[in-house]
Amino acid sequence: MESGERPACRDKTGWKLGGPAMMAAAFSFLSPFIPHGLSTRHSVGEDHAMTISFRCEKCGKQYRVPDDRIGQSAICRDCGERMRVPTPAAQSPRAESLLPILETPRPPRPPSSAVDPALVVEHVERGLGPVAGVFRDAHPRPPNIDVLRLATTAERPWEILVTAGMSQVAMAVPENQTAPAHLELMIGLPRGWPPLDESTITDARYNGPLNLLRTLARLPFESSSWLGAGHIVPNGDPLRPYGEFVPFNGVLLLPPLLTPAGFGSWFPRPAVRTDILAVIPLFAEEIQAAERRGLPWLLRKLDQANVTEQLDPERRNCGKSRWKLW
Repeated sequence: MESGERPACRDKTGWKLGGPAMMAAAFSFLSPFIPHGLSTRHSVGEDHAMTISFRCEKCGKQYRVPDDRIGQSAICRDCGERMRVPTPAAQSPRAESLLPILETPRPPRPPSSAVDPALVVEHVERGLGPVAGVFRDAHPRPPNIDVLRLATTAERPWEILVTAGMSQVAMAVPENQTAPAHLELMIGLPRGWPPLDESTITDARYNGPLNLLRTLARLPFESSSWLGAGHIVPNGDPLRPYGEFVPFNGVLLLPPLLTPAGFGSWFPRPAVRTDILAVIPLFAEEIQAAERRGLPWLLRKLDQANVTEQLDPERRNCGKSRWKLW
């Protein structure tokens, strides 16, 4: 089964997924305590004293970023070249204004470290079994986030959704971090969840996990940043639920817990490590408690409640006290 439609950030389903503004805010919301915290705190709509304009040395694509990103590393969206935001002294405003006229940008080239989605499919099938369906992404520019559907098995009576294509483009992981620049995401569906097909793909009760995976997978490239294990991505600021049928307000990314050993990290190409992280939906109270008490506290609570990558909308809210006073 294939679907050529690309779910929008704000779709017509019951799961309301934040747009680019939410994506940028998500990275600044909990960065002080996540283990691979992002190095930049940037609020959407914030006024900056100046911006930095520079070009990719490989393909010539021009970028303009806030001045608080001076010295940070980045990945060119066209050619995948790793670069660093220059200081203002390295720029010439007069020369910059002539560049669009005097230079003809080179045609974009795929990054040398790109991971072929076919290799992702092979890895997923080795670890989890045959792919039962593929939801195609018709986005005109890479990465093209296809979503694989793995049907239930005798050993696993619930379906799994896995992205295949996010690792086509390297994320802008800071040089002081050890997280890989290539990533895919996965989520398990509840037992008895109707298989996603032509009859359920437009049903607001069932298509939310698919749309959520695609939105999260595009987040690093929309915001020129990265995702890694331990990152919490809230749904908006202030927090809001994903939709009428879904009580969760954000997600936590962790190594998968219910897959074979070694499935969550492998080398599809020499020296190109790629991780598959599990998407674990969180309640608003869990996100807020993690901000106050720290991520280790939340991980202990989730472990005590046996929370895994298998979606359970009726699971216990670990951010709420179980004791009541009368």
